[in-house]
Amino acid sequence: IVPVYNPAENFLIECLDSLIKQTLKDIEIILVDNGAINSNPELCKTYANKYQNIKLIILDKNMGFSYACNQALKIAQGEFIQIVDSDDFIEPETCEKLYEKAKNFNADLIIFGARMYNQSVQEYQSTPFYSLAAIPHSYIFQPFSFKESYKFILDTPLQDWNKFARRDLIFDHNNFFDEELPYVLPDCLYSITNYINARNSICEKEIFYNYRIEISSSVVQGYSKEDHSYLNAPILFTQK
Repeated sequence: IVPVYNPAENFLIECLDSLIKQTLKDIEIILVDNGAINSNPELCKTYANKYQNIKLIILDKNMGFSYACNQALKIAQGEFIQIVDSDDFIEPETCEKLYEKAKNFNADLIIFGARMYNQSVQEYQSTPFYSLAAIPHSYIFQPFSFKESYKFILDTPLQDWNKFARRDLIFDHNNFFDEELPYVLPDCLYSITNYINARNSICEKEIFYNYRIEISSSVVQGYSKEDHSYLNAPILFTQK
């Protein structure tokens, strides 16, 4: 699922090409034109017309990140769900390796490694946070529950894009994005709720996701005052 709202043209092309070039070919790509402008709408149409596995949802105006993701989730048919920001990109074997690991471990959820790509200097930057240093090494080889992992799992990224989630995990618990929450909160809530509801979660520390930073078109430009209490104490999400 790729919600599209005005990334730079070359960023969107790199994002879409990284999905088209996945070594696992049996995937569904859902683009949501979220009231985009400039060249974005035409790019989305061009890719959707060229590739049969791309579905395109067009919204007349920007309805927000949560609404866009929810529209895509409602038509998603894949066994697993992966969300990719339209100015980021993933490695070629991402879907294949994550799918194989999910099937091998009967996992509902995989949290996997990411790194930052600093656009201003055009360099990759790895950090302990995005490389999942907080997760004990033993959990790479065995499934775990939220009850077993809550002491360290909340010290990992809460973004939606480094999570590979079984579709049934989302739908059985009606875990759609909350369209009333501001800014960055919806994907944090989505991630934590999936953690809590998953029977089996798996950690994969291999780097699959490239998170572009130092750009003006980022989905999130900053946190609001409303965000702070949740971000400082994420367990508050479970009380909603």
